[in-house]
Amino acid sequence: MELIKKFIKNEGEYKGFIENRRIMPKNRPKPVMVGGLSQGAVTAFLAALNDDLPEKTKLIIEHDEKECLRTYNKLASAGLCCAIYPMRDFMFHNITSSHEYEQNRLSTLAGIVKGTLDYVIATPDAACQKTIPEEIFTGNSRTYRVGDEVALEEFAEYLIYCGYTRVESVDNIAQFSIRGGICDVFVPGDSNPYRMELFGDEIDSLGIFDIISQRRIENKEEFSVFPAREILLSDKAVYGIINAASAQHKKTKKESAKKALEAELDAIDAGGELLFCDKYINAVYETPSSL
Repeated sequence: MELIKKFIKNEGEYKGFIENRRIMPKNRPKPVMVGGLSQGAVTAFLAALNDDLPEKTKLIIEHDEKECLRTYNKLASAGLCCAIYPMRDFMFHNITSSHEYEQNRLSTLAGIVKGTLDYVIATPDAACQKTIPEEIFTGNSRTYRVGDEVALEEFAEYLIYCGYTRVESVDNIAQFSIRGGICDVFVPGDSNPYRMELFGDEIDSLGIFDIISQRRIENKEEFSVFPAREILLSDKAVYGIINAASAQHKKTKKESAKKALEAELDAIDAGGELLFCDKYINAVYETPSSL
């Protein structure tokens, strides 16, 4: 791999490519077509590109999920930090569903924001699918360090707002538990959950633990928490959903649609979990965003 990278970097076309990328206006980047690479040389080219442009996460678009996985395996074998950004099915009905793909997407977004990913691989559909706007994602992400002060009940409210589920004992992603001065949180994208032990309101120790044995594996100095749902239901967002559902209820003449909308409005009044909120993403976020 290193030998192929060396040959690529010495090519005049490659040097011109890198120079063009560096002088290109950051607010108006343009695509560049690269050809003449054999299948084996593509990975070496992308590794060389990451050496020369390490400051940003690069996006690779593949035509289907199988190609995304193939590219991921090649880049990972070359020692590059990469992630697949999957497409997910939006839920339009008030039924319980898996959030695995949604949490994988959010984990990738976190990697982009933190600058820990070299490449993100996605299909066109996944890359264009609406998601949480960057400013809302970063505005609801927090980092906690040993010595910080934390009010546990306020922290619990924050986690619930961000889509985490409160449980007795954490054994899955996007869960948290509080027992006395101990708080466990399993953030999407992490291999293990974090345990935060407090002395009063001050974080006395941090670490990751095994969900089977519930024993600490390793001490840490800090950990980051970010939203576990792509749609965050602030008071303003809920008000937007009510307005959108009410307006649709007035317009529709179909009886079954009216009953469905009434059921959604009743669910909002009851203060329960709004499992159908994907359909109202435009009402929740004034400026829809994508990857």
